Amino acid sequence: FVDAGTLRAISQLSRTPVLWYLLDMGPLTGGCHYTFGCPGFLQQCGNCPQLAGGRGENDLSRRQWRRRMLALQDADITAVAGSSWLRSQLEVASLFHNQRHETILLGVDVDTFRPVPQNEARARLGLPADRTIIFFGASSLHEERKGIRYLLQSLTLLHAMLDEDASLRERILVVTAGKMANATELDVAFEHRHIGFLEGDDMLSAAYQATDVFVSPSVEDAGPMMINEALLCGTPIVSFEMGVAADLVHSGQTGYRARLRDEQDMAEGLRRVLELSGEESAAMRARCRALGLQLCHPRVQVDAFALLCEALAQPSRSEK
Repeated sequence: FVDAGTLRAISQLSRTPVLWYLLDMGPLTGGCHYTFGCPGFLQQCGNCPQLAGGRGENDLSRRQWRRRMLALQDADITAVAGSSWLRSQLEVASLFHNQRHETILLGVDVDTFRPVPQNEARARLGLPADRTIIFFGASSLHEERKGIRYLLQSLTLLHAMLDEDASLRERILVVTAGKMANATELDVAFEHRHIGFLEGDDMLSAAYQATDVFVSPSVEDAGPMMINEALLCGTPIVSFEMGVAADLVHSGQTGYRARLRDEQDMAEGLRRVLELSGEESAAMRARCRALGLQLCHPRVQVDAFALLCEALAQPSRSEK
């Protein structure tokens, strides 16, 4: 919620480059945090579909866009994205055409988000030891961009795919977490258990650790950071091609990355991960943890910012 004008003032008063770490599309638009397909941010916004009733071409989104453009024109601001998907939005956003862009993934606590014996994690959450668990979570399961309707359809398709593997189909338990009224009434093709809102990182990490596969059906998301966290817990991930999945979810290596909004492809990814042999699954879980340490360790994030700061400081040194 930092304003571009404030950052411009900081840069000018301190005569110092400013790094703006973007975690959603908010700074790229006239006000929305996600555009839901609206191309307005490519130009000057206006006629915003998210403003109730609409205010025409010179609505609040256009006025906000103009204020931000004026603030950014002569400001020494480098925009840093937390995923390559958000970086791709930066590259086409009209507000940042002349600004430097960088990508630095979010760092995650590698001591909290780590592999533990699966049965220990399941015991903490009261989950059965003898089931194959698919886990999905979001702060609010009602949020459209988190894609629960795509997930439900993918699970229905997966259920049909497993006609010839009835034993696996009967073992699957779908576990959801997050805020949602009447979550137990979701139309889930498999047995379903909702465990509510998970308080704190210890409980969240236990959910990943207890799980055979974490599914991320987000259709518009700069992250979600749950992918970074699941990866560090050694949990395979099935996701759409969205957000940080492009950086961390590699089909056959750390899970499966399905085509965006393609429920059939997501169901296929779930089937492939769940049908891995014990040895293949253990190897995939090890690769997840290894890639998480390589790309999502806080030290990696800090070192990347340090290198960027050093690069930005070079012109000042040469002038001196």
